[in-house]
Amino acid sequence: MKRKNILLFILLLWIIAPVSAQHDTLLLETIMVKAKRGGRGTKQCVTSSQFTLDAPHDAGEIFKKEAGFAMVKRGNFAVEPVLRGFKYDQLNVQVDGGLHMDNACPNRMDPITAHIMPEEIEKVEVIKGPYSVRYGQNDGGVINLVTKHPEPAASLKVSGSLHANYQSNGNNKATSADIRLSNAKWDMSLYAGWKDFGNYQSGNGTRISSSFHNYDYAVKTAYLPDANNRIQLTWRQGFARDVMHAGLPMDSQKDDGSSLSLDYGGRNLSRHLFSLKAKIYLSMVDHLMSNALRPNAMMMLGLTPVNSMTTGGRIESGWTTGSRNTVFAGADLKRVSKDGTKHVTMYKKKMGDSIIILNPPMEKDIKVWQNSYINDMGFFVENHHSFSSHLGWKTGVRMDMVSSGIMDPAPQFAALYEGNIRPAPEYNLSFNTTLNYRPNEHTHLQWAAGRGMRSANQAERYINHFTVGADAFQYVGNPYLKPESNYQTDFVFRSEGEGYRFYVDVFYSYLRNYISAVVDSTLPATGAMTSLPYAKRFVNIARATKYGFETGADIQLLPSLSWNTNISYVVAQDRVHDEPLPEIPPLTVNSFIRYQYRQFSTRLVARFAAAQKRVARSFMESETPAFKVLDVHFMYDVKKYLQLHFYVSNIFNENYYEHLSRAYKNWGPESGMNFYEPGRSFNMSVALKF
Repeated sequence: MKRKNILLFILLLWIIAPVSAQHDTLLLETIMVKAKRGGRGTKQCVTSSQFTLDAPHDAGEIFKKEAGFAMVKRGNFAVEPVLRGFKYDQLNVQVDGGLHMDNACPNRMDPITAHIMPEEIEKVEVIKGPYSVRYGQNDGGVINLVTKHPEPAASLKVSGSLHANYQSNGNNKATSADIRLSNAKWDMSLYAGWKDFGNYQSGNGTRISSSFHNYDYAVKTAYLPDANNRIQLTWRQGFARDVMHAGLPMDSQKDDGSSLSLDYGGRNLSRHLFSLKAKIYLSMVDHLMSNALRPNAMMMLGLTPVNSMTTGGRIESGWTTGSRNTVFAGADLKRVSKDGTKHVTMYKKKMGDSIIILNPPMEKDIKVWQNSYINDMGFFVENHHSFSSHLGWKTGVRMDMVSSGIMDPAPQFAALYEGNIRPAPEYNLSFNTTLNYRPNEHTHLQWAAGRGMRSANQAERYINHFTVGADAFQYVGNPYLKPESNYQTDFVFRSEGEGYRFYVDVFYSYLRNYISAVVDSTLPATGAMTSLPYAKRFVNIARATKYGFETGADIQLLPSLSWNTNISYVVAQDRVHDEPLPEIPPLTVNSFIRYQYRQFSTRLVARFAAAQKRVARSFMESETPAFKVLDVHFMYDVKKYLQLHFYVSNIFNENYYEHLSRAYKNWGPESGMNFYEPGRSFNMSVALKF
């Protein structure tokens, strides 16, 4: 461990240990984000009432119209959020305040968002930037998917809901149900969902291979010894079958995910100890992908069974150290292990202009994850201090100790790194500070600054000649990547009054050792899986920058008419090679007009994305054109038990695709290289609540 990091960590602990503010809540799932939708800062909260109107079939779709967000879409399943150009492990995505589920698929067909039902989510809490140390490594932000739980009741209370949804484009069908029981001593929730989605058509009639079948269930039960203590057990499983991925070279024949977590929450345990939380969890993913349904399977069939296991836990205590001071201190631990081998059977081989039939077929095994693991143990202290009702200060520090290893290296990979793959442990120091100033009841000013660090993930360290990007290149890991550091600052202005809210958030990030991938002319591609001569290797880019803004407004135009809009923009630059960083979304505008009269309401939704011309040529990234999409929604509440919802998405049948989406040619000649979004669709949903 670097001596200067140890000394700095001890010094920061000594400085901030006596200072803090604002008590946490007993709820085990929350990160304590309480901002309203229009009251954005570095923290924001999106409630289920705000995203259920869009009937998202995937948890990643929740973020589609939120300020600062874009999506990585590989099919109509397993959508992942991108925040200000930060994606994958640059974002700390978790469920219920600490449960992690790592992807088994190298192509990320199975991120954590694929293993939780949107109908199960009560709200989504977001911390934009490295401004919290309490929830694990945080490079670009934290996303916490908070699931529903029963309301407490003095005597037995039963509640629940049934949902059914149909979309014409793709003949998509989805149903879900939940039931919640509670009394003073215990509560229980049961959720179940089923989806059957077909291939949809884009605006110009192109058939997009995107079908999938999926069913999930989750059981959550809790025991309350008294009003101040809660013990909760959660079991969740999801089963996806025959998932088509137009944005990837293979499809998923099956994807099974399971998670088990045990939580404890206590409050007001003594005069000074007002909060104590603990969690342990286990999650597993069993995944099988292949190209069996692709035209190139007649030449070569690839089957890749892979698996991942994530285990971990966290403990956190909250202490009162004065009338205006509180401190949160704790530790967390996570271990991720992955393994899997790709089995290739080659039936035909192209020699010049001729096709040679191989009899018997040629077979080959490729170690994908090479039985690798990553361990992360972190310690943190976060403090809040309230100088007055107008001025508050938060600061925090975190130390992560990260180790990794590879237990079954492929001979070729071992030879690439001279047969001695033993990366040294990493010690990552993160810290942040935030000032909140409220000169009056209508105005809020916020300044935040921090350093977030994250170590390279398993794909970046240990992937072995596998296509894991939005291109056809093979990628090769680098066990000796340096940790990525994000030095970021945000300035936020928010104003709200009678009938209006307005905010603007301007940020700047200076990135050290940014992890990306470049074509390596010393690293030939292997086998017959690609026609490209060289592979890409993960490397550190010494210096990069990001800057941009989000701004938005909520205005009550009339008693029954309101308007909401948000605008996001990010500029990212590789300062070493003097070119844009790859895979950065363009300027995006979302606008909503809502009219409500008694039980009837309607909403008009417009989304505009500018052309993205700032692309990384060395990454072989292509430009994307601008697009605009319009949706219209009609809702009618029959008393308080039944809601009918009819909506038309992409009214004008726009033929468009997102900048972060790419298609593969091995779907056949009609697919091209563009992964188009759905064209016009007529949709209906029914919700019964009791």
